[in-house]
Amino acid sequence: MRGKKVTPPVVWSFLTGRSLADYLVPRRCLTVFPGSESVSLFSLTLRGGRFIGEKFLEEKLGGDPLSRPAEASDAVLKMLSLSGIREREVSVALAGKDVIVRRASFPASVRENLADAVYYELDRLTPLRPEELYYGYLVTDGGGETCDVLICAVRRGRVEPFLEELKSRGVIVSRVSPALVSLGMTARLAGKTGKLLFLEGRGDYVDGALVQGGKVIAAGSWSPQEGDSGEFIWGLVEGAGGEKPLLCLSWPGEITSAVREEVEKRGIPFEDYSSPLANPDGGRGVPPSLLGSSAETLLGEGIDLLGKRREEKNTASLILSALLTAALILSLFLGFRKPIEFEKRVIARLDARIRENEKAVTRVLEMEKEASRIRERIETVEGFKTSSPLTLVLLREVTAALPETSWVTRFFVTGNTVEIQGEAESAAGVISALEKSPFFRKVEYQTPTFRDQRTGRERFNIRMEIEGREGS
Repeated sequence: MRGKKVTPPVVWSFLTGRSLADYLVPRRCLTVFPGSESVSLFSLTLRGGRFIGEKFLEEKLGGDPLSRPAEASDAVLKMLSLSGIREREVSVALAGKDVIVRRASFPASVRENLADAVYYELDRLTPLRPEELYYGYLVTDGGGETCDVLICAVRRGRVEPFLEELKSRGVIVSRVSPALVSLGMTARLAGKTGKLLFLEGRGDYVDGALVQGGKVIAAGSWSPQEGDSGEFIWGLVEGAGGEKPLLCLSWPGEITSAVREEVEKRGIPFEDYSSPLANPDGGRGVPPSLLGSSAETLLGEGIDLLGKRREEKNTASLILSALLTAALILSLFLGFRKPIEFEKRVIARLDARIRENEKAVTRVLEMEKEASRIRERIETVEGFKTSSPLTLVLLREVTAALPETSWVTRFFVTGNTVEIQGEAESAAGVISALEKSPFFRKVEYQTPTFRDQRTGRERFNIRMEIEGREGS
């Protein structure tokens, strides 16, 4: 059973040149999500310009998956087997509690060397050196005199044992992404383009993201043990300029009432979010951050913590590249058109000759099959005559002894006994005729006779012994 379809942003897909490929070549993404006490597997396919949710499975571990890499890897292999999917290449989406999220603002002049600038800022923004981290960044505002960036990082020692364990079991991890930053993609798929606060609760913590224009501009994770939820929520809002969001979306049933009260008392409408991809296996819906992370993987968006993020391409250059590609395809089409037409004519002639020969071959094969059937019948009769001469003699004797108005429907020879079944105008006449035969003795009814209402004849079942032959 398949999940619900969701259409990705068409205009964006066209400008990036991915639209045609997405329509012609279906692509699948398998995303592994290690949560607080479970591991999830989600399969998302991009086909015909639409996202299609296929499988969503979850295995409870009773503890932190990243602290139990062998057990978590076993769960991943089990879910892959249950899903029936043979691919062994996955992306990993990390929960917000495992990710360090920081905002940074650089002068616009460093945009051309933004990757280097982020690298050198990691020492100041995080308690770890760049060599100890998997990290990536997302440009949230590149206009004006500054370039605002959202930086995400995870300690290598936290996630590497899990990645190595998967690799040792033949599972290739092609991408690692921070799931909470993917809430921007989820909002975009849901058609929410205004400024909103997106909250997703999972177990004992809440991931939050401030989304504007389908892009996350601030994000973080909060647990009730860490203090007041209001400080967490308004810390996100104030850190991104202080403008109050127009809406708060939350994953139903996962956000505490205290968080909801904190949002509503500030005058922000609160709306329960239902994932557009329902779990096809009948369970709860796919988490919004997991959907967003899978969609970003298929579209080449978001943050990949395994490598430096590619600089965003200029739209004009993308359109120019698309035009050049189209021109190349057109020239190739025109150049190969005539040879292709010639080949088509040759193929058509060959197909006609093949069809003619196929008819003749079919007739020969049918004749061979019929000859084989006849040979089998002859061999069966000859074998019967050779292996059962007494049976033929007895059958001939029964046929000669019976009155002309009777006939036999069943004839059995077992050891020294013969049993016949059939119909006659008088079953007693059959008994009398067989008793006169020198071949038989002790002729008697095996079952009582009865008259067939349809034919008016008596049905009989007679048993007799072969004269001069002892039982076996």
